[in-house]
Amino acid sequence: THSAMRPDESPDYIRYLPAHATCQLSYRFTPTTRGLYDLPGPLALSAFPFGMYHQAQRIKQQQQIHVYPSYHPLTHMKLPSGRKHQPGGVEFVSQIGDSEEYHGSREYRPGDPLRDLDYRAWARVGQPIVKEYKQEYLCRVALTVDTCTNQKPFYPDLEAALSLTASIADYLCRDNLIVDLFAAGPDLYYLQAGRSLASLEQILDILACIEPSKKTTFDRLAPEIMTQSEEMSAIIMILLDWDKNRQHFVEQLGQSGLVPRVFVVRRGETTIPLDGAATGAGMIEHLTPEMIEMGIGSI
Repeated sequence: THSAMRPDESPDYIRYLPAHATCQLSYRFTPTTRGLYDLPGPLALSAFPFGMYHQAQRIKQQQQIHVYPSYHPLTHMKLPSGRKHQPGGVEFVSQIGDSEEYHGSREYRPGDPLRDLDYRAWARVGQPIVKEYKQEYLCRVALTVDTCTNQKPFYPDLEAALSLTASIADYLCRDNLIVDLFAAGPDLYYLQAGRSLASLEQILDILACIEPSKKTTFDRLAPEIMTQSEEMSAIIMILLDWDKNRQHFVEQLGQSGLVPRVFVVRRGETTIPLDGAATGAGMIEHLTPEMIEMGIGSI
């Protein structure tokens, strides 16, 4: 087993197992760190026939286990209000299609698109009937997490930032919002969740796999976010420091019309002091890993 995923109890030993018989053994595993674990399958040891040495056989039943960051559910979060029109509604956001939401039917009027004719209803009532659709107004929130840190070896700030990200994602999904998760490190992650899209569990799957990055990743994140900024209602940023690169990135987002809300998760002082720093929507909030670990009910 993986060094960070070992059973809590010692292996069970069965003194005698008759031919063709089966026996079920249960073990509890307690992971020590967040991550994605590849479990190769159980290893069976047998001292048959003389009890002098063990013969080993690996049972090939490989499985993967996601260990999520621990987090405390939020009871309230202050989010910039407002919805933006999404052509095609949820289906357009999820890139499934370009159809609008069906609203009802009515009699045909000159100038109505012929593609909206409902031929079955026309046959029933004996006059042209068209289908009516309505445009959806959704609230899409971009949730961006910073992974650039020089901490070693346990990255407490990054782990706390991922816990805060999980708490916020849980709150947004419960509030029936569209969540666009952005995270860049060694790999670039992007996922849409909420409503009929991906679930909170899929967001947590990504957060489980995120690794720290030694180099700044905002040059990779900025184009991804900017291309969709017109449809976003707000952006929440979880940063690990406040320096010139991060400040420039936040200012870019503000100029694009997004309303950024920034949390800096850091145990010590930031590179640029946060006193008086603002994002255009309010002051930047500084949180420590200890505060997040204890649980923040409202932000």
